[in-house]
Amino acid sequence: MSFGRHLRTLRQEAGVSRAALARRAGVSVSTLRHWENGRGFPSMAAFLRLAEALGVPAERLAGGVNDLARNEAKPAAR
Repeated sequence: MSFGRHLRTLRQEAGVSRAALARRAGVSVSTLRHWENGRGFPSMAAFLRLAEALGVPAERLAGGVNDLARNEAKPAAR
């Protein structure tokens, strides 16, 4: 799932409107809409504010980052 879809899903699961989340995260509604539509990605600071505003760990907002890190940490088969 793309970051934008994941962000939208988490927002909807939290029962938060786009306007409310944008206000909590300190970004404009249009910026949040762009992210949800896959047209850009938040800065690290905005990403962390989004996670906090959604009440989820940053790892959950990142979705799949932990799996990727685990796969990269495994030694290559020889």
